[in-house]
Amino acid sequence: PAGEFGPGSFVSIPAGTKYTLTATAAGECTFLLQQVDGAVEAVLWKAKNIPWGDTAGIKGAKNAPLGSEGALHRLPINMVLAGEARPQATRILVRLGAISVDIAGKAVGEYGPGSFVSVPAGAKYALTATAAGECTFLLQ
Repeated sequence: PAGEFGPGSFVSIPAGTKYTLTATAAGECTFLLQQVDGAVEAVLWKAKNIPWGDTAGIKGAKNAPLGSEGALHRLPINMVLAGEARPQATRILVRLGAISVDIAGKAVGEYGPGSFVSVPAGAKYALTATAAGECTFLLQ
């Protein structure tokens, strides 16, 4: 077994690899399971070991690139991450805190932990951390 992974952890399983996921904590376990095209190597990061780096141009913001899987981001409260239009949809999974989402210049709402947002292909977006503390999310 690869180990037990808690809130905020990231696991990438190579294509063709058999795996088993077992909820080990009391209550329920919520996670994103997604197929990504292309060959990837196994990546196993427990939350405390994620290699956070500074995000250029946003004071206090951090990111952890995940290769073809996107990146994890941390934004301090009231900070904005603006995204350029991409040829494919942009997917956002909120892990901690909350973000306000604008798509193509229009506010679409505020999303908290466990929320999922898909920005259509070709649309610009802006994400603003709105909860006390910071917001952590996966951006693909």
